Amino acid sequence: MDLSTINRRALALELFSSGKCNMNCSYCFITKIDGAEQLHEEIIETLQSAALCKEIKESYGEDLETIALWGTEPTLTLEYLTPRIPELLKEFPKLSTISFSTNFWTDPQSIRDLITTLRNSLGEGRRFEVKFQISLDGPEEVTDLNRQKGATERITKNFKGFVDWADETEFGNVSVRTSFKPTLSVDNLKNYLTIVDQINFYAFFDELISYWVASERTFGFPRAASITLVVPGEYTSDDGEVFAEFLKVNHRLEGINNRERLFKGLRGSLNSYYPRLKRLLDYGHEIPKKNYMFTCSGGDSCYSKGATNEYHICHRTLYFENPEYKEALAGEFHPFIKDWILKDPPKRELLRWQYVLRNYHDFLKTKLSFIRALTTELVLAGQASTELLASSRLLSLFSLFMVTAHSCPAESILRTGNVHLAPVSVVRITANGAFQELVRRAEEGYYGRC
Repeated sequence: MDLSTINRRALALELFSSGKCNMNCSYCFITKIDGAEQLHEEIIETLQSAALCKEIKESYGEDLETIALWGTEPTLTLEYLTPRIPELLKEFPKLSTISFSTNFWTDPQSIRDLITTLRNSLGEGRRFEVKFQISLDGPEEVTDLNRQKGATERITKNFKGFVDWADETEFGNVSVRTSFKPTLSVDNLKNYLTIVDQINFYAFFDELISYWVASERTFGFPRAASITLVVPGEYTSDDGEVFAEFLKVNHRLEGINNRERLFKGLRGSLNSYYPRLKRLLDYGHEIPKKNYMFTCSGGDSCYSKGATNEYHICHRTLYFENPEYKEALAGEFHPFIKDWILKDPPKRELLRWQYVLRNYHDFLKTKLSFIRALTTELVLAGQASTELLASSRLLSLFSLFMVTAHSCPAESILRTGNVHLAPVSVVRITANGAFQELVRRAEEGYYGRC
């Protein structure tokens, strides 16, 4: 499937790199199936296959710049991909980044081996970046609850061990960047609705970031632990009010930290949502010319390669070609998703696929109109704040925020059957005070009075 001829922006590949996981997180969107072990073995065979580079090259030519590893836990198969590094570097002269998300449950020896192999394989003058985020939700009462007992202790131990190893290691032309990704459910948020409770929550991350700050800092690490909500979710209006209350306290704490340096390591925003609004306010003038700046990269500069060499918009649907997985989810998602997974399609079908995706990434009127209409209906039904209809400008800004800050074409298709129509749940969680609080924070200024 030649993607390079229909999209010159196709520069990144998401590779299905693991079929099973070594954890069982309560909010994981991947339904557990008995056949996960067999799927995992098939993925390992693919990673070891001599045809791997050939298949990627048929889709991307020599222009591939980034490989992102997706599935369940990518470190479970890194040992099979790492020996292919010299071949990948040779076949793709522009390849410069490998990225993935990891739970850090096991000792990250496979990550160290990847970095070392890259360092020893790079030619003179060629640089490479390894980026990975560590899924760590917070202190023990959060992470152990969301993931499994003992997770907090093991993950923090492995993180400090990686920092110690990095201090003693020469990376050469390899740069390493990592970060924490705290994911919270609404039930988690309910435990952090006071300043004291949030101080205790972020103090946990501050201690770990301070450990890195005190090191040689041989790898990049943002001094942040910005929370995100569980997605996808089935959120109610009440959940939206809880989220709004959490943000109010969160922004107060951010202001205190900015003024008084309450935390030694943490800086800037303590959630991932205010920076999304700030980006819209700072760069929104680019939307008419570069709408793709504010959309997910799936189906734009990036595609996902499945276990049987089929292609997806992104990693969200990688499991949907597995018969057991599809049977387990029968009736839960829109059946149109089958039309968005392609394997050796005729050129006409490939062009149709890309034509609709370019509409998604290059234009926003349909998405904006839908958000405005949906928000109006939610307000009239008592499921969203009436403030959003009190000002046409506020409703317009809210609609732009929803379109730019929550872009996920695959999730839209799964939930609504239409790539342009956002799931009602994500609107409901934001339309009950959370957005107004983000606007208030923006009015205060980035380092203003919270």
